[in-house]
Parts: sequence; C-alpha cells; structure tokens
Amino acid sequence: MPIDAGRGLATEKGVTEAQAAELAASLFGVHGTAIRLDGEYDDNFQIDAGDGRGWVFKLSHEAEDEAVIALQHEAIRRAGFGQPRLASTTVGGVRRFARLLEWIPGE
Repeated sequence: MPIDAGRGLATEKGVTEAQAAELAASLFGVHGTAIRLDGEYDDNFQIDAGDGRGWVFKLSHEAEDEAVIALQHEAIRRAGFGQPRLASTTVGGVRRFARLLEWIPGE
C-alpha cells in the first residue's frame, strides 16, 4: 500500500487552502490562491499571485525547533535561492512557525 507523505498529516492538522492564503496575506502581505503541496512534516502551499509571481508558504509542525528552521534558511540563502521570511502564528490554538520562500518554477 503506497504511503501518501503529507496528505494524512496535513488533513489531520486541518489547515485549509483558504486559511493558508489568509495567513500568507496577513503575515507576509502576499496575496494569491493557495494550492496544497505534499509534505512529510509541514503544511506546505504554493501561493500563486496569478501574475507570474509565487511563493511557498510553510506552516511548521507544532514541535518544530526554531534552530532547525534557522539552519534551513541559512542553507537557502547560501545556495542563492532568496531570503526566506519567518513569522510565528497560532493555528487551532497551537503556536506554529510560518515561513515564506520564493517559488522556483519547474516541472
């Protein structure tokens, strides 16, 4: 039986695409349609502005260590893939880190 990495976890967390779009707008000022992306640990969404611009919006697992996020962001910066942004928010009564990354188009 195949494992659907992320769909089960994301569904259990209850973060909808509409909620992700609202959070991305309120936390980072980016507006667009949220499209769920598979993920093993975080809730991941593509935010599509509809004009060629896009971002990856990530809501960390509630137990995520901020030091791990800092390490990932430093790796992204050093690799030349932009400047990730970080905010803290409460979703469903649970504190989670929200991150905004530049969308890198591909196939």
